[in-house]
Amino acid sequence: MSTAVVYGDINPGIIDGSSVWLVSITEVLSGIFDDVYLQLKTKPVNRRLLSRIESIPNIHVREYAVVDVADESAYRELSPPEAAKVLRDLVREVNPDVVVVRGLAACFESARVAEVSRVLWAYVTDLPYPVTKTSKVNLGRLRTIAQRARRMFAQTESTRSYLEQIIGQAAGKTLLMPPMIPPEAYARRSEAPRLDGATPLEAVYAGKLAKDWCVEEMLDLPAALRARNVDCRLTVLGDKFQREKSDPDFVQRLREKLESLTNDPQSGVRWVGGVPRDEVFRYFEVADVGVGWRTAALNSSTEISTKLLEYSAAGLIPIVNRTADNCGYLGTDYPFFVDADVDIEEIAQNIEDNLDKFESARRAAAQLAQRFSMEAAETRLRREFTRAGVLVPAGRVEVTGGEPEPVKLLVASHDFKFMGELMESLRGDRRFELKVDAWTSLRDHDEARSEELAQWADVIFCEWAGPSVGWFAKHKRKHTRLVTRLHGFELRGPWIREVAGDAVDHIVFVSEFYQAKAVTTLGLDPGRTSVITNVIDWIDFDRPKLAGAEFRLGMIGMVPFGKRPDRALDVLEKLLEHDDRFSLHIKGQNPWNYPYHWKDPYQKQAYLEFYRRIADSEVLSSRVAFDPFSPAVASWFRKIGFILSPSHNETFHLAVAEGMASRAVPMIWEREGAVEIFSDAHVRGGTDQVIEAILAIQRSGSVKDLGERAREYAARWDQMKVYDQWANVLTP
Repeated sequence: MSTAVVYGDINPGIIDGSSVWLVSITEVLSGIFDDVYLQLKTKPVNRRLLSRIESIPNIHVREYAVVDVADESAYRELSPPEAAKVLRDLVREVNPDVVVVRGLAACFESARVAEVSRVLWAYVTDLPYPVTKTSKVNLGRLRTIAQRARRMFAQTESTRSYLEQIIGQAAGKTLLMPPMIPPEAYARRSEAPRLDGATPLEAVYAGKLAKDWCVEEMLDLPAALRARNVDCRLTVLGDKFQREKSDPDFVQRLREKLESLTNDPQSGVRWVGGVPRDEVFRYFEVADVGVGWRTAALNSSTEISTKLLEYSAAGLIPIVNRTADNCGYLGTDYPFFVDADVDIEEIAQNIEDNLDKFESARRAAAQLAQRFSMEAAETRLRREFTRAGVLVPAGRVEVTGGEPEPVKLLVASHDFKFMGELMESLRGDRRFELKVDAWTSLRDHDEARSEELAQWADVIFCEWAGPSVGWFAKHKRKHTRLVTRLHGFELRGPWIREVAGDAVDHIVFVSEFYQAKAVTTLGLDPGRTSVITNVIDWIDFDRPKLAGAEFRLGMIGMVPFGKRPDRALDVLEKLLEHDDRFSLHIKGQNPWNYPYHWKDPYQKQAYLEFYRRIADSEVLSSRVAFDPFSPAVASWFRKIGFILSPSHNETFHLAVAEGMASRAVPMIWEREGAVEIFSDAHVRGGTDQVIEAILAIQRSGSVKDLGERAREYAARWDQMKVYDQWANVLTP
């Protein structure tokens, strides 16, 4: 049996976007989990929204029905700390697999309760923005949530990127939770809007009556269009006036204008006022366009407009601001974008100029809306819960009843950089009880701690085939299974013969090339070896590219110098001779942060010459960017169109695999083992061949197509496809 709990720091009796989401997510989760418990913040006076889900048999609504001492006719609302305690008690009662909480304060308090945080999926919609205006207190709260929650949600791609940039712990664990459009919002009209001149153009606005929403200016749209011989009627829905400190008379002035125009039958404006949500969609059914024009103050909003989606779903043509996010949703050539600083005359002119594009715009908007349906949300969330180990993957049999004891698995390593996705999968697999022995270096560790863990474990896995393998071979119990992974450099280590000894039950390699090399060099029994590639979170890298990505070269890591960053400069210099839009972005630590390599005279000199070459070149100095190390790799790849791998030696170059998953076109220099992993389609040869390949791709305009092919190829390394191989190897 699977169980989910939902809580929102939201009054369920007030109908707005937040309360609609609360009901929608509960309904969606009821299609995924056997039981869903909706804990309410208070006892709602208005049950109009809740009536939608109260008849669903596996949804259980819990109310906080405590009378307000100050007002006995009302009910108290849970404070965030109180909500965390209520959720703790509910977790103890129903033992849920997932607790979805919305709201910064509620998420923070829930994250502080260990029983809740272990199953917490935190949705912070009230994200402090921008970071320059964010208090240290709120940053600390976000950091606590990111550290302790199982997963986090963000509403848009921009929000996720922003969150991962300011809170590194959120990278790799933040998923998208876009708005969900209920089925009744989708178009029920029998035909597309008619714009034959015989009937007026019907425009509608539904939303708050606020200054930044340009409602006051919008009321002049019918007159501006009539001056251009386009008959137009505008219907305004809503009664929530929002006061404006900078304009104290705004509310009164807007109300008077709405009333005056509504009373004038020649104005073309009708203010209906507030209407029930289901009636809003009836007004949409008979409209042609939905107005969503806003001031520049809202252009940087980290949220997607619910009205944009509802207009689109209803078959309307949305008139919205030209922002990076909206261009990503509707395409840069969408004809009904408006700039925030234009006046109503320019908007009217744009409508007149593009009347012949109404149908194509409507189709584009309708296509967008399908991505935000509740059905799409259920599919997406089911996938994410499965990937996190909350739900049993298709094809894997769930053991019930007399469930066997989990395998006591010890993972030992001095460097876990290639273990993130695997460790996450192991933690979510009930077949394993996981403990970690973190060594401080290849040889140094807490021997007493390691001894204790060695005696506890059924299986010991040494990430890196280094001295730890020999140590555990001598200190493990007789029947404990010992497994290690050999990356490549270990073959040159003086300890390698211990790795090849009989005490090691199984050796995993990242490629067939290194497996064959080790079997031949060490005389290994091939039956005690296997190839399991490094793994990536293929879904996490599925993010839209930013404008201009096709001209940006990316490289992750340039230490040691054998990664050959100088070759990347060679490529960039030649490309700039053809097009000055190219640039190189190198992400990672600076070489002086690695004392072992920085103390090497050869490497230090090579790096100094590398930096001097950039500084002395007017061309390179303005086209090379050094991006600091951070966990937000998937977000960084949004701006990268080509991922470079100029190293003279690599085993499994993880940065290339991740870049390919992000739709960056790989440019790999020829080296031992590269073709076996990445195929000859992606291994280009030398520097000259890489330059020729990039220029040819640019000339043919095939960056997007090749990026899609690269992503398809990278699917083979996804953690869900590779994990079962690991589970088999790590089972006694």
